[in-house]
Parts: sequence; C-alpha cells; structure tokens
Amino acid sequence: MSLDDDQDPTNGINLPNDLTAINTTYIDFANSSTFESAATPVINALYSGEAASRLQAASETAASNHFQAQLEQMSQTDKTNYDKATGAYIDKVKVAASQASLNAAASNSGYGDDD
Repeated sequence: MSLDDDQDPTNGINLPNDLTAINTTYIDFANSSTFESAATPVINALYSGEAASRLQAASETAASNHFQAQLEQMSQTDKTNYDKATGAYIDKVKVAASQASLNAAASNSGYGDDD
C-alpha cells in the first residue's frame, strides 16, 4: 500500500512504472521490526521524501484491514471455488476424486446391500 501510485487501495494497488530507482534486493515483509527501515529507502527512491507519510497511511492495521476486505470480496464473488477458511481456491478435481474414492469404499463395505 505504501508503494501504491495514488495511495488509494480501493481502486487497486498500482506500482510506479519506473522501478529503476530501487537499489535494494530484499525487504522482509514478515518482520515488522525491520520492515519500516528497509522500506523507507525504497519509498523515498520512488517518491522523494514521502516515506514517513506513506508508511503512516499504510499502517499494519490499514494493510490488514485492506487485505481482509479484499479477501471478503473474493469470497463473496467466488463462493463456489474459494475457501475463506484456508484462503485458497478449492481444487474441484481433487474434491471429486476424493468423493468418488469414499463412495467406492462405502459401496464395497457391504453396508446397505440388499443381499
């Protein structure tokens, strides 16, 4: 969100076209204690002097809320194929194969036979 061109995540997060000013190769997004110090030079390279305001606008809470909203939107849009609990798309082929396997096992167990 801090790198978004217009800082409006509701219309999508768009990175600037020219990323040649970035001279770092790694930012650990999972480490909140080092993220800001690693992200600051990147943001300043793209948007001179704007790192503090961009990082504040895209706080951890704001980013988490945006992510949750996007996840909610995805799960509402594609309820059939999207599993909100796992955050992944459902592999319908694997599900169908598992169900067929379970059905075959149940029919071979002798339960429900009329004989």
